[in-house]
Amino acid sequence: MKQSDLSMRHVLEDIASMDELPVYSPVPMRVHPVGIEAADAFSVEWILRHGMAEPNSRDTRANMGLFVAPGYPPAASAESVKAITCYFQWGLLWDDYLETLMPDLSKVVLAASEANRVFLCPSEDPIPADDVWLNSLRDLRNMLDDCLTQAGTQLVLPEHLVWVGGEVWKCALQLRPELPDVDEFLRMRWFKSGPGILAAMTGPACGYTLTAEEYHMPLMRAFTRAVYAPLYLYNDVLSMAKELPKGQSDMNIVSALARTHDLSPAEAFTETFKLIERMMMVIEPLQRKLLQHPSPAVVQYAKDLPLWMPATLAFTSTSARYLETVGSDGVEPLRLPKITFVDTPIYWDPTDHTPPPYPEISWWWSLLDD
Repeated sequence: MKQSDLSMRHVLEDIASMDELPVYSPVPMRVHPVGIEAADAFSVEWILRHGMAEPNSRDTRANMGLFVAPGYPPAASAESVKAITCYFQWGLLWDDYLETLMPDLSKVVLAASEANRVFLCPSEDPIPADDVWLNSLRDLRNMLDDCLTQAGTQLVLPEHLVWVGGEVWKCALQLRPELPDVDEFLRMRWFKSGPGILAAMTGPACGYTLTAEEYHMPLMRAFTRAVYAPLYLYNDVLSMAKELPKGQSDMNIVSALARTHDLSPAEAFTETFKLIERMMMVIEPLQRKLLQHPSPAVVQYAKDLPLWMPATLAFTSTSARYLETVGSDGVEPLRLPKITFVDTPIYWDPTDHTPPPYPEISWWWSLLDD
């Protein structure tokens, strides 16, 4: 294990030695009537039926139902919640599959291109009968077509392309000798995480659809990113435990902050939590502006989207995907402490709306005073 990974591991070991790790969550969690267990069981049965996971494997214990069921209000149909849970189960496993194709970027690009073709094209387009990934993705497209409006599907399709492209982007950065600074990392991370798919699915699953103009207006984009960006950076913190044994810890917000600002690993972890909370502080002011919009769909979206925050934080903090880490080269896997959620910021003053020094996200703050 290289020296930088050893230093990061020492910090993670310090965190793991804590009884509890408090994390700020500004929104209380509610659960869709379909329930966490039912949504998860449906998605697990689905991935097993398509041959994407082995029975009783870690993949079947990801608890994707906890990610999706609390992210939707009661207005969402049960069919939508279940289909979207399957979509994100597929996404996690697809992410792992692409890792098996590395370091051959040409294989990654070809796989991503086929995935985009199948998701976009009508079901009559041929795909190999033995391709697990493409056949399951075709099934997903059909499931989503059955439960989302046609207009809603048209918002989802380009976001799928964005996410698949983001996966390729990350793979390319992993192969590039020069590691990304914070701003470049943030540019890639939004695309690679795929939160735009969640955003695009939110309205259609609940019976309303944003127009393309509403969905892409700057205030809406800033609000959407402010809701999701803290969540995938929090995911970075917990993902570090599974990335270290694979030698992938350089492609992480903690490492990017350490490189950019010449920080120790311990300082970089603290700065990561500061940045996460700093982002969260603009959500409520941006939401207030959207609640004054004349479009009922925009107003409802502003109310619904923050439900993803407690859902994602709870999922990331408890999923076997992040907690059942695998050691390598004789290195013991890390075990993380119990995560407790608090309703008061820990690292950032909520009255401080100073924008961070990263152009990729600092423009959100410029909309607070418009």
